[in-house]
Amino acid sequence: MVDQRSLLQPYLNQISSLYIQFRSTYCDVPSMLTDLLALQELTIHVTFDLKPPLVQWMSRLPQTPRSLKITGPSFANELPLPLNPIWFHLTDFHMRMLHSQASLLLRLCPDLSSLTIRMASRRGQALVPFTHTKLQSLRIANGFIQPLSDMFNALSLPDLRVLEVSNGLQ
Repeated sequence: MVDQRSLLQPYLNQISSLYIQFRSTYCDVPSMLTDLLALQELTIHVTFDLKPPLVQWMSRLPQTPRSLKITGPSFANELPLPLNPIWFHLTDFHMRMLHSQASLLLRLCPDLSSLTIRMASRRGQALVPFTHTKLQSLRIANGFIQPLSDMFNALSLPDLRVLEVSNGLQ
């Protein structure tokens, strides 16, 4: 089997967009990610519950990506958001999460201008009021377990220009 690092070595300073798909529970976190200094867009697609390895992966990401998309049909709703400097630089993010995680994510990502989330929630979760001054585009697919009004009552988005709400974003 060809070593991924040696295969990509000549391009480490050039790759600006990377799509990675995992189809099995075995996934070795490629250490080359930290060497992708030009990486601006990262998409990770999983076809199974990859929560523990994904948290490890995210904690090792370089600080350069501005866009991060994590998708998958069976992706777990409760993903701990590891503390990582990548959050401070993101301007675009896409992932399935809980209402409370969306609030935390907005706090971690002060430069976020576009957020696409598939949401679920538990009844009774109180959301802490928060203002995000840079978010311009918000796309939400909601399971409607907890009304979206709870989230919007807690959030202030003064720069919001685009809002899409549905019961199933792709």
